[in-house]
Amino acid sequence: MQIQVFYKQQNWIARVVFTILSLLLFHISGNAQALTGTKTIPGTYSSLSAAIADLNTNGVGNGGVVFNITSGYTETLTAPLSVTATGTFANTITFQKSGSGSNPVITSYINGAGTPASATIDGIWTLVGCDYITIDGINLIENTANTINPATMEYGFGLFKASGNNGCQNITIKNSTITLNRINNASGTAPMVDGSVGILSINAIPSAATTTLTVASSAGTNSNNKFYTNTIQNCNIGIALIGYADAAPFLLADQNNDIGGAALSTGNTIKNYGGGGITSPAAAVRTLAQYGLNVSYNTINNNDGGGINHGTTLRGIYLNTAVSASETISYNTITLNSAVTTSQVSVIENVAGATALNNTVSINNNTIQNCTNATTTTGTWYGIYTTAAATNLNVTNNTFTNNTTASTSGASYYIYNSGAVAGTINLNNNNIAHSNIGATAPSATIYSIYNGSGTTATVLNINNNTFSNYSFTNTNTGTTYFIYNINSSFNSTFNANNFNNLSINSSGALYLIYNSSSTQSALTVTNNTITTGFTRTAAAGTMYCYYAGSSSLPNSTQIFSGNNFSNITATTSGTGTFYGIYTSDGATSPYPRKQFFNNTLSNINYNTTGTFYGMYTSYLGESGGIGSSIYNNNLNTITTSGALYPIYTTATASPNMAVNIYGNNVNTITTSGASSTVNGIYIAAAAPGTNVYQNKIYNIQATGITAGVAYGMNLISAANYNVYNNLISDIKNPNTSATNSTIGLNINTGSTVNVYHNTIF
Repeated sequence: MQIQVFYKQQNWIARVVFTILSLLLFHISGNAQALTGTKTIPGTYSSLSAAIADLNTNGVGNGGVVFNITSGYTETLTAPLSVTATGTFANTITFQKSGSGSNPVITSYINGAGTPASATIDGIWTLVGCDYITIDGINLIENTANTINPATMEYGFGLFKASGNNGCQNITIKNSTITLNRINNASGTAPMVDGSVGILSINAIPSAATTTLTVASSAGTNSNNKFYTNTIQNCNIGIALIGYADAAPFLLADQNNDIGGAALSTGNTIKNYGGGGITSPAAAVRTLAQYGLNVSYNTINNNDGGGINHGTTLRGIYLNTAVSASETISYNTITLNSAVTTSQVSVIENVAGATALNNTVSINNNTIQNCTNATTTTGTWYGIYTTAAATNLNVTNNTFTNNTTASTSGASYYIYNSGAVAGTINLNNNNIAHSNIGATAPSATIYSIYNGSGTTATVLNINNNTFSNYSFTNTNTGTTYFIYNINSSFNSTFNANNFNNLSINSSGALYLIYNSSSTQSALTVTNNTITTGFTRTAAAGTMYCYYAGSSSLPNSTQIFSGNNFSNITATTSGTGTFYGIYTSDGATSPYPRKQFFNNTLSNINYNTTGTFYGMYTSYLGESGGIGSSIYNNNLNTITTSGALYPIYTTATASPNMAVNIYGNNVNTITTSGASSTVNGIYIAAAAPGTNVYQNKIYNIQATGITAGVAYGMNLISAANYNVYNNLISDIKNPNTSATNSTIGLNINTGSTVNVYHNTIF
């Protein structure tokens, strides 16, 4: 009996112990299914490959997991790293360098089999449908055994989708160096891009990189990813973000990816890319279907001495199509060195944002410097090149310095817009310089700021830009445009642009401001200035400080005020015509109202036999019950060899309102042409009349030795003049024997001419 009791007691105790042990083992087993806390490599795991395999098997638990990889650690792969586990906002996954010293280095496997046109491509580290992963301070490098294609890798870090409902989101890759092989430059099959890519985010699954994935939900996008403080080198493309081309409202396209962050300390360095051949275009950044994208504070140089100048289409930042997207490209420093002859070079190229939907494209505060284009002949060079018809476009505060070309006939565009922007175009506060150092006989066209499109509702602002340090080693015969606009906008403003200390070896036509557009409402051309001086060292061709020739609306107003086009010299005699302010705009009656006041043209020695016009205007109309006026302008100390007209108006004016010309000061005007005419003020205006009063005209000279005529004021072929209270004096023509060669006031024709209270000496 006692034995039986003892046996039962033992059995009960055994069962209790077994139950407790079972519960403990179950608890331990449950925890082993999810990784948490800090893991070490080497230590917890012998290799990064082993750690990722365990992570994929067991996932991440509460509080997330951190893999600390000892500084200086190295690992050579036998297969690509592939992360399929995912984190969450609360349970993140981090791979990071631990300790001081050099970054861990992961070397690719050898003998890759894919190409950029293959369904399965080769890469070092793949993320598949992952979220909330940070990779910090881990370097990737191509295996040196991969010397030919297709052995080379197509990407360093690759962000792929697991399905149309599962993309990579909230991934951060930072402080890492990615080094691939530039010889991998074969053309890609979309959505895959061309050649090797340092960081690739693509709308595809890993086994079908050349098949565009149909995204089914916002969870299937690659969005909110950040790429900071990385160095990417020796590849064909630095960073490529290729999203899904969704329709409005674009929720299935990639959103809010960030290349470079919001400070200099977070920007990437992308260098020594391209140059692996002439098969494919190369770019530091290339994107497609990205919305809310930021590309800022990056340093880009395709050859800093450790690369090869690229021989075909070369880009720095290239944002391809993203319909109606808003994008930001700012504070980047970019240098491109090309070996192209006929191909395009574009330092910043934007196609994103077309089809206006209250969106804004901003390209601001970038520095484009030290670019070389030494082998080009007919290739086109673009500094900032945007073609998207966004709602608003801002290209402001960008600096171009020490960029050189050897182009023979290829055009250079520093800022180019051809997008029909419907809202506001701001091309402001940019600093631009240009140098052609090589071509023997260049005939290249130069456009510093080019605006080729917009709409009739657009507000266009081209203000506060500075142009300096333009040079041609050999005389350029092509046309140079500093500001060029051909869009007919609702309002257009050209204000406070500065042409600073320019000396140009050019015999081609020069335009400081070329505006061949029809003003819908208002045109303002104010406070544009030549500072220090403007010198032409070649035989001078035609020059316009301001040009307008179009057909603005009758109710529009135009103001030309405070412009100072002075200190201009042509050191070598030519045949070109000179225009200070030229406008033949508004040919359809009734003409727009034009106001010219407080402008200065002074100290100009334009050594040509062509005609000199200080201010040339036609189609002087009215608006709002106010007629056109020319007043309080100063034109003085002007010398040329051809016919000379400081103020010139044609016989086309409003039939309803008189033109007023008053308070102008015209003096010290000289032509040395053998048979040239000099005029202080030349007026031909139509009914109902022209009022000319309180002008000062003096020291007007024709020093030619044959048939030149000097006029103080010349009234030509028009009715209803009122000419009063003008001072005309010191009109000289000392060397001619012609009859009537010196005339203070010439009245040619006119049905009613009232001339009174004038002083003529």
